[in-house]
Amino acid sequence: MPIIGTSSALRNYLMVDMGSARRERLRTLHLDAANRLILDDETAIGTVDSAPLYAREIVGRAIEVGATSIILVHNHPSGDPRPSTRDVEATRTLADLCSGLDIVLLDHLIVGRGEVVSLRALGLLAQ
Repeated sequence: MPIIGTSSALRNYLMVDMGSARRERLRTLHLDAANRLILDDETAIGTVDSAPLYAREIVGRAIEVGATSIILVHNHPSGDPRPSTRDVEATRTLADLCSGLDIVLLDHLIVGRGEVVSLRALGLLAQ
């Protein structure tokens, strides 16, 4: 698998794949130590306004595939990529769990129509 070289290339890829989805989809990008993509895993498919995020399952899968870091991605079918309170809380829970197991949660990206928002860039995911 290729190295995920730039954030803009990743954002473009995600907008094409998820930007117009009618149901919320959650996926986990599992990366190795060189930031090469090991697995692009569709973690959950939800409804028009939510998808389940089970931190235990996400971390278990990361361990199973040998990922050293992950990027969490989901879309907002409404088109508005601003994170909800629930998005932020779930991300922090996942980051804490990952940290204790030497897995880095690099980012949580939310895909809307024409825009991708990074929780890390918003300062909502600790460094």
